[in-house]
Amino acid sequence: MAVPGEREAFRAYPSTGSTLGIVQTWLPPSLTFHSSLSLLTYAAARATDRVELKDWLWPSGMVLNTWAAFLSHKASETPNSSVTDAFIRLPWPHKLLLTGVTAWGGRLFYRIATRSWKRQADDPRYAEAKKTDGFWNKALFSLFLPEAVFQSLITLPFILPFRLGATAVEGRGVAYQAGPEPQQAELFRGLAVGLFCTGFALEVLADHELEKYKKEKGQHGINRRGVWSIVRHPNYLGDALIHLAFPFLLLSSSATNQIHPLLTFLGPLANYVFLRYVGGDRENEESQKERYNAAALRDNTDAAVKLGEFEAYKQQENSFWPKLDQVRNKWTWIVVACGAAGALLEQASRGHF
Repeated sequence: MAVPGEREAFRAYPSTGSTLGIVQTWLPPSLTFHSSLSLLTYAAARATDRVELKDWLWPSGMVLNTWAAFLSHKASETPNSSVTDAFIRLPWPHKLLLTGVTAWGGRLFYRIATRSWKRQADDPRYAEAKKTDGFWNKALFSLFLPEAVFQSLITLPFILPFRLGATAVEGRGVAYQAGPEPQQAELFRGLAVGLFCTGFALEVLADHELEKYKKEKGQHGINRRGVWSIVRHPNYLGDALIHLAFPFLLLSSSATNQIHPLLTFLGPLANYVFLRYVGGDRENEESQKERYNAAALRDNTDAAVKLGEFEAYKQQENSFWPKLDQVRNKWTWIVVACGAAGALLEQASRGHF
């Protein structure tokens, strides 16, 4: 069913070939925003010798950019309203978007910050990297600013609904399209919420099970319980599913379905590239193997056990995408059930907020 008032909440958006124009208009400010935060974080990280501060910025910077876009929209469209009233006036998909981004970023920031605080030292990956000559002189351009570029691309589906809503002008000879059909909107919205809740469940369960495993006495190997039996990096898979959800959410809205899908799907694509090839599973596993190897050479029995189990784990389970035989894994169906339950809950609560 269509959400009452959704079509009236925002102006229609032009269905022209203005994709490049939108990128040229809104990507540079976003890049400036994230680059500025990255420069400040680099200065703090260098002063404290804690590279992992950039990991604190990863979720928090994207949440801040999204809220800045929303507040900019509020200032332009309803300058005299409160933040709460402006949020209430948003179309339902936009409420879900802002809430989802905040929940994802808030949870991830809390996870990174608390783990860092407990460790009271830099992440082992960065501790090794800092041993190279001139590390800090190169880190700004090799680590911090490249991540700002990825953040700017990833946040496109987060900010465009608010940025375009605050600047779009009707008429002027531009052709406009109607929103999606109710059945199509329902399909896209259900898919979006299902993907988000499945990914969120993967992340929460992965972190919970890992912490529980670390606290157990007598454990010496690699944790492969729960969702860690599905893939070697369930948290990264969960993150990818969460980001994939947002473009489908925009397609469900009459206010944003005219935004070219290439723009909104560029976000999850950039996130996927980062997780797979820049700072995600490959970097993590290379660091793990190096640390286990080095410790094993020092006759560390625990490290030798972990190294053996790690190599076996790599042979038996995929890093990111589950193997087909994971359809028989009960944990696969548990996280899928979480996604389905989330979609049903969203449908039941629609119109009450």
